[in-house]
Amino acid sequence: NDDGSVRSIFSMFRDVTDRERRKRELRQYETIIDALGDAVYVLDEDDQFSYVNDAFLELVGYDREQVVGATPDLIADGDSVAALEQRLADLRSPERPDTLTFEMVVQPQESDPVVCENYTGVLSYEAGETAGSVGILRDISDQKARAAEMRKLSSQYQTLVEHFPDGGVFLFDDSLTNVRAGGEELTEVGLTSGDVEGSTPHDLFPDEIADELVEYYRK
Repeated sequence: NDDGSVRSIFSMFRDVTDRERRKRELRQYETIIDALGDAVYVLDEDDQFSYVNDAFLELVGYDREQVVGATPDLIADGDSVAALEQRLADLRSPERPDTLTFEMVVQPQESDPVVCENYTGVLSYEAGETAGSVGILRDISDQKARAAEMRKLSSQYQTLVEHFPDGGVFLFDDSLTNVRAGGEELTEVGLTSGDVEGSTPHDLFPDEIADELVEYYRK
């Protein structure tokens, strides 16, 4: 009223149930993602980091404030950034696969580069456009190192087999079938690796000798 007294009160109610439910769901999703051992990131439509989990920050060695709003070139070398940009372009193409996986070299702030496998997918489509993308980085440095060591050992083993002096080398499986063979002695008796590989002792030797070999092999 003109005299300053209150005659009535007007109030308006707005249903925010869906919004609050959405907030709870987002908090649940963030809790799940933070509990993962793998580094997870989200890029917005401008390819800037809009979300990263704790594992991601631990991997790259930056604070959250340094990462959110930055572009991937903050934490990756040029080739990896180019590879990511190409994968994102593929995900936005008319064919647009659901997910793509590729190797990416991550450059932490204060440590050596880390080779990661990057599982990338789009978040959603709006009017034919992507609304961002999500990626999961998994450190495969140890796996790559083991694979390189195995290739080295395999090469050394193959060289040894092919040039084993004054004898033969046979690698057989649980069924006693030879899966690899070599050595100078094979040539001396007129055999090649191809003659031996895929055979059993009974294919190569008289029964008496083969039976004895089988007994030794099984022991």
